[in-house]
Formats: sequence, C-alpha cells, structure tokens
Amino acid sequence: MDRAVPLAAKMAKSDGVVTPSEVAAFADIVQVPDEERAGVERLFDLAKRTTSGFEGYARQVAEAFHDEPALLEDVLDGLFHIAKADGAVHESEARYLAEVATIFGFDEARFAGITARHVRLADDPYEVLGAARTLTDSELK
Repeated sequence: MDRAVPLAAKMAKSDGVVTPSEVAAFADIVQVPDEERAGVERLFDLAKRTTSGFEGYARQVAEAFHDEPALLEDVLDGLFHIAKADGAVHESEARYLAEVATIFGFDEARFAGITARHVRLADDPYEVLGAARTLTDSELK
C-alpha cells in the first residue's frame, strides 16, 4: 500500500494547503508499524509538496488492485476522509477524487454513490446505494 501514501499526501495538498487535521486523518487511515513510521512520514512530506503526478500513483494503485474493486473503493473512502478532515470537500478536492475514481475504473454512478457516503449533496438513497431509480421496492430491498 506504499503507493497510496503519496496519493493520500497529494489529496491533502489538492486544495492548496495541507492542514494538521488532514495529516491526522492520514494517520487515522494508514496503520504503519513503528519501524516504518519515519520512512512513511518522509514519503508523505515529500509527496505533499505538490499534486503533480498523482495520476501516476493512482494508476499504480489501480493496477495493483484491479482484481479487488472493494479495496480500491476503500482507498477512495480514505481519500475522502482526508479531503473532509478540514470540514469541507473543496472543489479542487472533488476534482481530484473524481479523477482518481476514473483512473480506478469507477463509473459516474458508482462515484456518485461513494461521494454520497461522505458529502451530503442531497438525501438521495438511490445515490448512496448506487441503485437505479427504475428498481422496484422489492428489488431495492
């Protein structure tokens, strides 16, 4: 998961400034053994300087876990956790997340469902579930 560290750091930088709450959010989602902590922190600090190159890291993560879409979704959930750590998902962060989702192979409907778990755009259960509005009540259940 070392490829996800720079991806997370660049997520924190995507709105222009890395806040202490975003660094804490990163620590919440990435469990690092004590003996590796210094190296991971160095990698995070280097990567958070710019968002440039995030696409390459996203592609590496997507390739590494292409057979595990649930894990890719977990990574995206973690990036959302970092994005909203400062109290809001800013427009630049939303664009970053959407691009990562595209690289991960998620279509718009799936990304909308993931987004709805993190950002209250509207109280739309169909969006949260990623379900089509054409489903009957029994199909939806």
